[in-house]
Amino acid sequence: MCSFPTSHSATVEELHKGEYEVGGGGVIPLEILDTSGSYEFPAMRRLAISAGDAFALIYSIDSSESFEEVKRLRETVLQVKGDVYCPIVVVGNKSDLPEDMRAVRMELAECECIDWDHGFVECSAKNSQNIVNIFSSMLIQARLKGCLNVTQILASNSSKHHSSHHSRDHNPGSEYRSHNQRRRSSLPISELFHRSQPPMSGLSQQSRDRDRDKLSFRKRNSCTPS
Repeated sequence: MCSFPTSHSATVEELHKGEYEVGGGGVIPLEILDTSGSYEFPAMRRLAISAGDAFALIYSIDSSESFEEVKRLRETVLQVKGDVYCPIVVVGNKSDLPEDMRAVRMELAECECIDWDHGFVECSAKNSQNIVNIFSSMLIQARLKGCLNVTQILASNSSKHHSSHHSRDHNPGSEYRSHNQRRRSSLPISELFHRSQPPMSGLSQQSRDRDRDKLSFRKRNSCTPS
């Protein structure tokens, strides 16, 4: 029986390659570079940011210092990317901890993210809770900003996935599958977010309106004073 490791060694560059199922048999390839936020040299961090298409900034809900580090990392991302839009999701990890151990209130973190126009997810890596929602939030942002061409990505990968497809059981809806390896190149094999594509190509008007309604509802209700 597998158990969650209690100790962790910070990684500098670990590449996770996976697939995100978007429904209807469609699969989007993902490459996730785990930087751990602990680069010794700022130039290395800036290089990794410049090559990224989307960012998950992760803090621990029992550490206010880690949330402050997320704020600093966000400023660095915005500075490096300049006018190039990239989806950003702020992730509060360790949601499985008791409330009396919490140092960062969920409501305050979420309001901060709404002000920033970023996604927000609380998850538990230990219990594998809400992990897929991190990627869902990235995709929603990319679709709304018109920098993700789902149709082209699915078309370019359909023949490859069809030829290498094996029967597998999985739950209906979106799904994320991954494996990891040490990074061997600074260049992504397959770019996920195509900024030069026409806005929201391949998405129905109903789907786009539904995503906008979700974000509008959050902005109206998430920061109501208590």
